[in-house]
Amino acid sequence: MDIKQINEKTAVGGQITASEVKEIAAAGFRSIICNRPDGEGADKPFFAEIEKAAKSAGLKSRYIPIVSVKVRDEDAAKFGKALD
Repeated sequence: MDIKQINEKTAVGGQITASEVKEIAAAGFRSIICNRPDGEGADKPFFAEIEKAAKSAGLKSRYIPIVSVKVRDEDAAKFGKALD
């Protein structure tokens, strides 16, 4: 898991697995925003798996799937709202 700190409240990383969610919670994060659409890759977990692990770890989770090269203004607005 490669997490890059953007500022004191926000960090980004690649695709996580459900088994990594406890580590994310232990690192002090409070929520997860998933931007990868379900079904994007056969080896990628579905959001429901991440959401279940997040709930068990006491984290909030949001699903805002973004299709590569098709980011819309509505997507950016949803992401901004989730950050708040």
